[in-house]
Amino acid sequence: MPLPVGYYTRINIVGHLKGGEIFNWGLWAQHNALQTQTDLNTMASAVAALITATSFATIRSLIDSGEGYDKVRLYHYAPAVSQNAKVVAESNITSVVGSGTTYHPLQSAIVMTLNTGVPGRANRGRAYLPATSVALGTDHQIGSSSLQTVADEFKTFVNAINALTNVLSCVVVSKVGSGNTNVITQIVADTRLDTQRRRANKETVTARVTSTVTP
Repeated sequence: MPLPVGYYTRINIVGHLKGGEIFNWGLWAQHNALQTQTDLNTMASAVAALITATSFATIRSLIDSGEGYDKVRLYHYAPAVSQNAKVVAESNITSVVGSGTTYHPLQSAIVMTLNTGVPGRANRGRAYLPATSVALGTDHQIGSSSLQTVADEFKTFVNAINALTNVLSCVVVSKVGSGNTNVITQIVADTRLDTQRRRANKETVTARVTSTVTP
């Protein structure tokens, strides 16, 4: 289905987990004009700097020291011209690894639900933050105060993107029907550790054991 008419950039945050697994989450930003290669290069560098900032420290700690954030990759679209990306930019994120010391399956994630104030699934977005080393409580869930910090850091990340030059706001883009966009107004997360199934499908089994039963 087509993107709605306008100017949009898909912001992808790319990193690595154990076993060579790659994670990739992101969101959309809307512009009021077509972005040039220079514009997008500048934006990629600015977003990469947000990942290294202290305001992103708790989100980084959700993974362990053998895992990390590697790059920002941007795809800029102008659907009135073409449904294909018109400009692509990338910026490396250097020396950003996790600090968590507990271990969960590689598909473990905290879901940031991106609300827009408009009802309907098509008007909500999601970002799956890798959480392979998040601390869990005795109830096997994430502590509410820790989760609030994660949500607040993600909100700060979104607000910082909104403040970048040439960005109108971060949005949820729907391709349903003729498509539409709605501005992100709220971040929601819950304490239950979630999973991203496509990561689970790619996770390599490191061993398999058998035990013979005596008839």
